[in-house]
Amino acid sequence: MAPQANYFHCDETLREVFWKNKWKHVKDKDKFIITTTIRSNLYKGLETIFETCEILNNLLTKEVEWRVIGVNPGVVYVKTAAKIAGVKLSESKVKLLGARFGDDLVEELLDSDLYVHPSHIENSPNAVQEAMLLGMPVVATNCGGTPCILKNGQEGLLVQNKDPFSMAGAILEIIEAPDVAQKMGENARKRSLKRNDGKIICSDLMTIFDNLKI
Repeated sequence: MAPQANYFHCDETLREVFWKNKWKHVKDKDKFIITTTIRSNLYKGLETIFETCEILNNLLTKEVEWRVIGVNPGVVYVKTAAKIAGVKLSESKVKLLGARFGDDLVEELLDSDLYVHPSHIENSPNAVQEAMLLGMPVVATNCGGTPCILKNGQEGLLVQNKDPFSMAGAILEIIEAPDVAQKMGENARKRSLKRNDGKIICSDLMTIFDNLKI
């Protein structure tokens, strides 16, 4: 449609608090903690979280607790997602934490064993980039722009969208091979330190503005 068009790419800056902290794997915890940061939108995959959490807790002897940041327990979206998943909220190991900001958000992530992003539709999710910058292992759905920011098998694991069994399988890989998961987290952090560098992003943006001058 426009063969002479130019495409300009500029990465995204992340909040300072994610630069000041680094995730570390903690062995022998009494439960496996997963954290997800999403909003109360139907395309964010909360029903997949409910379904996957049920699968994992039926398979494992160690309890899996899934903490969801950004979703309040009383909203209609939660009841809808639980109904789709066929789970009872009172019995689920999914904990809805509502909004978390700054240090509180990072503290929740650092206390986790894994970050999971279950969206059905995405652009270039900041939440995935934030987890990568912290050096966390990441499991995410293979949709939208996520594959462009996360190399499957090297910096995390990408899974089929809307497939709780595929997601559960990837999480089991992380649980069973913590050393491999930690290595993927380290690779993710290395990439993020370059990709999300504010000075580089500022320089790239100024170059784009210069090229757009008429």
